[in-house]
Amino acid sequence: MLYQARPIIGNQVIVIPTMRDSPLAADACKMFCVNSIWYCFVTIPKVASTYLKKALPGDNFNIWDWTWSAVIHEVPDRKDVRYVVMLRDPVDRWITGVIEYWYKILPVDQWTIDQFNSMIKQIEFDNHTRPQSDFLPVIDHEHTTWLWMTPQVENNPWFFDHQVKLSSVPRMERNIGSDRFYNRGDDSIKSLIKQFLADQNSSGKIQNFYRTDYDLMKSIEFYNHDDFLLTHDPN
Repeated sequence: MLYQARPIIGNQVIVIPTMRDSPLAADACKMFCVNSIWYCFVTIPKVASTYLKKALPGDNFNIWDWTWSAVIHEVPDRKDVRYVVMLRDPVDRWITGVIEYWYKILPVDQWTIDQFNSMIKQIEFDNHTRPQSDFLPVIDHEHTTWLWMTPQVENNPWFFDHQVKLSSVPRMERNIGSDRFYNRGDDSIKSLIKQFLADQNSSGKIQNFYRTDYDLMKSIEFYNHDDFLLTHDPN
């Protein structure tokens, strides 16, 4: 499901969905070759995607049409490509996605626990809050390396071990996680989030919505498996 622009009527946000098999954008993958090995890094919104698309080598690649998005290069054979995907704790990702969404449409002084409760009725607002597994149906999971997102994305050992050099990206241009919103120092927002997630009923609904993500994460082995930790594990 992709999302068109959302008109705001009063305090209500009208979501207009248009159907598609996957929300993975045509330019969401970075294709690059290191030591004669082709890698296709599939970026997912709110999983350091802005930073990775700027820092990773190579160029944007259309995984749907199997063509370069804006350049003319040799097109690698599908069977020679190794996929790389970074995943994130589903609830942590939802928090940053929904905060960014609501921060844009609602003044901070109007944030209340009732506003958070209203989110639960919908949970998915745009591609930033859509399940991560929805972005991955076209990749070969058997030939995919899975990375777990930590606060220091660039320190993931996979990059060093495979000699993938990341470009320097100024922090203000990274848009990692909730830096632009949650960490602005607004204690009232942080307090509301903690209060909201402390309610087992509320957090349980979020976890159930992302059940496919949890199932995927527990069925694979992460390259940096020592870092893998679900802070909101539904069991």
